[in-house]
Amino acid sequence: MSSSKTSRRGIERGLYKSLAPAFAWQEKDQGYQEKGRCAQDVHGERKESERRRGGRTPIEIRAASAREGRGKGETKGVIPGGFLRKVLIALKKKENVEKIAGELLSDIAGVLFLEDIEDGVEDVEVLVLFQWRGVIGEGLIGRLRSLKFIQALTAGVNHLPFEEIPENVLVASNSGANAGYIAEHAFALMLAAAKRLFLHDRLLRKGEFRQDIFSKPLRGSVLGILGLGSIGRRILELGRSFGMKVYAVRKSGKPEAGAEFVGTPDDLPYVLREADYLVIALPLTRHTEGLIGERELSLMKRDAVLVNVSRGKIIDQEALYRHLLSNREFTACLDVWWNYPRAEESFRQDFPFEKLPNVIMTPHIAPLVPGYFENMLRHALENVRTFLLWDSPANIVDRKDYVP
Repeated sequence: MSSSKTSRRGIERGLYKSLAPAFAWQEKDQGYQEKGRCAQDVHGERKESERRRGGRTPIEIRAASAREGRGKGETKGVIPGGFLRKVLIALKKKENVEKIAGELLSDIAGVLFLEDIEDGVEDVEVLVLFQWRGVIGEGLIGRLRSLKFIQALTAGVNHLPFEEIPENVLVASNSGANAGYIAEHAFALMLAAAKRLFLHDRLLRKGEFRQDIFSKPLRGSVLGILGLGSIGRRILELGRSFGMKVYAVRKSGKPEAGAEFVGTPDDLPYVLREADYLVIALPLTRHTEGLIGERELSLMKRDAVLVNVSRGKIIDQEALYRHLLSNREFTACLDVWWNYPRAEESFRQDFPFEKLPNVIMTPHIAPLVPGYFENMLRHALENVRTFLLWDSPANIVDRKDYVP
């Protein structure tokens, strides 16, 4: 290894160590633990943070410190002898994917793609994946004998077969990657329901100019949030900007700035009764599946608005359909579903929600904005980099939430 590369990697590791206290935070909530550096949103928080630092990135700050003789050391990303540790990205090689992987990992890891798996994967330590089914089989996972860390590209990891993953392998979600976009979509649905936008649009198209149908205000109303992870906190921020009072439920019950009330799951009935608007922002686990059923819906106000941007199976499908059928003032806004059509199949659930006037539906598009995939990949690979450099990645999930 050249002395210049050794110096560069030593400088970078020292930089991360020197900046760690500024970025470190720890939160155990919703069945996962987040620790280490908080990976910042590529299009928002990171730019703002850099602006406050005078436009300098952490690397530039650390490089300046190095010139003053601080922060020497080697990076953990390199195995003694100069061989890079290996990362398998379970995606096909594409220019945008290779570019981001090169930017974030090329100096500390050797990167393989699906096309490369025949070249030998026995020494791969990190697996990055978008989906398991149809991509990762028992044959491949059995060959990854050196595997230490799995990084999902998705915020939810309920699609992973934890029973097939060795217990010594850490698994991380990609929580936070598109939290801002999903929170925006939740509010788009909420506002559409509150202001009766689709109803007025339909009436006007029929020539009916109705001004006798009142809308619901957001200001002064109670916004209930189930889950205060990255999405839930963004929803809280938006709710406060609309002048809403926020009541939330999180696993720990830990208070959150800006919320009037934060309780544990035992306080769910109280939040359901008080909420004018309820947003579900929980991961789907064996503890949250079917969380909202007939009893829980019966506790909510007759004209409440329920928004789900998390996972469909957190709500009992039949219970919700029957509640909507018998309570026409109640509105459900759904971006996530119980059944997903395969290619060329029609959208269809077990119950005909599409025939109900008090349902607003979107096809799981909350995070889909230009550049969303690149943002998601970059966020995930930043966490992989953190693992390789520090052995302290964020968003580690508790496998007990997914298997007994």
